[in-house]
Amino acid sequence: MTDTRWNGEPCQARRITALVADDARFPAYWARHLAGTRRHLVEVEYGGETFYLDDEDGSGWHKVTHGGSPRWAHSNITIKPDSIQPVLTCSSAHFLHPHGPHSWEPQPGMDPVYCEGYSQPAAPQPAKAHANRTDDMAS
Repeated sequence: MTDTRWNGEPCQARRITALVADDARFPAYWARHLAGTRRHLVEVEYGGETFYLDDEDGSGWHKVTHGGSPRWAHSNITIKPDSIQPVLTCSSAHFLHPHGPHSWEPQPGMDPVYCEGYSQPAAPQPAKAHANRTDDMAS
């Protein structure tokens, strides 16, 4: 289990996906244009409260795994609570079979979780030989 912290103190945190909700409390809510879309998030339980950090770029997880200090930026986000899906790779990803993102049940009847999918890394390209071409050096 990964050590997670908020403001330097231990907290519970996990990676999830969820649908973004509008938040009328904030007239200039940064994620309003994302309402209804599924995003990668970090669910944080700290001090008797649960809140959500945007993790589309990995910054939410980085924050909680690097001490949770205010020196690491984060973006709080409001979600539709009934849309939460934990992030858990499926067996196809473990066996390195290329496939797209999808929801799946780890066992029949279990709540769905979200697999980010898997794509094979690009094959390394051979280095190109550099030829000394004097015809390109004309003045």
